[in-house]
Amino acid sequence: MQKTRFIEITCFFVLLVSLFVPQLIQADLRADLIAHWKFDEGNGDTIKDSASRINGKIEGKVSWIEGKHGTALKFDDNGTGIIKVDIDPKLNFGDDFSVVFWAKTTQVRAKHADWWMGGWIINKDLGGQEDVNDWDIANVNGHLVFVTGNPENDKDDLLVSTDPIADGKWHHYALSRVKTSGLNTLYVDGVKNISEEKGPGFHVSNQTPMTIGGHPNGAVHAFAGALDDMAIFTRVITEDEINTIIKGWVVEPTEKLATTWAQLKHL
Repeated sequence: MQKTRFIEITCFFVLLVSLFVPQLIQADLRADLIAHWKFDEGNGDTIKDSASRINGKIEGKVSWIEGKHGTALKFDDNGTGIIKVDIDPKLNFGDDFSVVFWAKTTQVRAKHADWWMGGWIINKDLGGQEDVNDWDIANVNGHLVFVTGNPENDKDDLLVSTDPIADGKWHHYALSRVKTSGLNTLYVDGVKNISEEKGPGFHVSNQTPMTIGGHPNGAVHAFAGALDDMAIFTRVITEDEINTIIKGWVVEPTEKLATTWAQLKHL
């Protein structure tokens, strides 16, 4: 009888933990979420940010397709379509940050060229000779590359995925940067792929407009593939938090109780 009672109590506490821990994780993430583009509009040329209303505008040809969650956006390598994100000071963060998104691509380009000839997924680049306090994410030779400017040597520091990403399947990517140590880290499908120190102490804040899916200069920087559920946090999120997001939990700046990512798609 006592053994049965012990098992019942244990199961009860396990249930409580399973219910409340994800909500605690969400509450913590919510405080640092500054942008979340779900790409679930399904039509039109306005991309809504459900976190801070930093919306984007489709310019050129970008297609709506079935995504990992709801709908997604497909970009062609002809460079005719990109998303121009509204200018907002919240995107000029100067400290730690993380970016998460789903992507699917078969693109392999810039095999024998510099990284900037690859397919740009996120562009926050200053360019020219002032290539210091900036950052970008690109598909280079079929690998994901996290680029951060380094004022010390006036060059770009590259964090390159150890495995190729151009397999035509949906994968979840999470990238983070610690300002003080310069530690840049990439997770693929919730598993740490690579982590290296790049430019310790340097921030990557700038006021250049952000673009998604390419660069304003056109086809030479175009990403060919699909993107879904992109979000930016102003701190380094943990591996547990990344996997919570992958499993469908999401955090929104709302008074509602914690809900799943899929449920929030319909709000």
